Amino acid sequence: MDPASKERLRRFKERYPEMDLEMVQFFARTMTTLHDITIMMEGYFGKLGLSKGRFMVMIQLHGHDDPHGVNISDVICQYRVSSATMTGIIDTLEKEGLIERIRNPKDRRRVNVRITASGREFMDDFLPRHHEYMKAFTSDLSKGERRTLVKLMTKLHQGIAEGVEDDLEAAIGSTP
Repeated sequence: MDPASKERLRRFKERYPEMDLEMVQFFARTMTTLHDITIMMEGYFGKLGLSKGRFMVMIQLHGHDDPHGVNISDVICQYRVSSATMTGIIDTLEKEGLIERIRNPKDRRRVNVRITASGREFMDDFLPRHHEYMKAFTSDLSKGERRTLVKLMTKLHQGIAEGVEDDLEAAIGSTP
């Protein structure tokens, strides 16, 4: 850690002695890393004419072989985006011929989406290059470190999913 950061943490500890500085450092490092990953991936996907949302839909549909596709509601639930956002993503992918909307065979009022042959070709070309890109920026981590990181990130995600948002609302609501 650089001297300026150490000094900021020392002053922080003086002002808030009850706070766990290791947790503060962990949170700050996590936020910085997530920010850097977001910027890196936005640039990367942008160069390929994609976006994170479009990639996430494509990877989900590419993993399904059901000729009846996937219900749009299931796609929305997977990625926690608004219906309007998902509609925009699906509209764009459909205009590009990478996916198509089809009627749900069990409920004609519902619409499913599925990847097209062009979409599969795109993913078959894209995924090997994407894999090499991921390998390049994770090359400093061993397989064991990557497994450990996945376990830790899973635990962190579970903590968030188990109601941290509710706790946050309660904490913010209780401030003077």
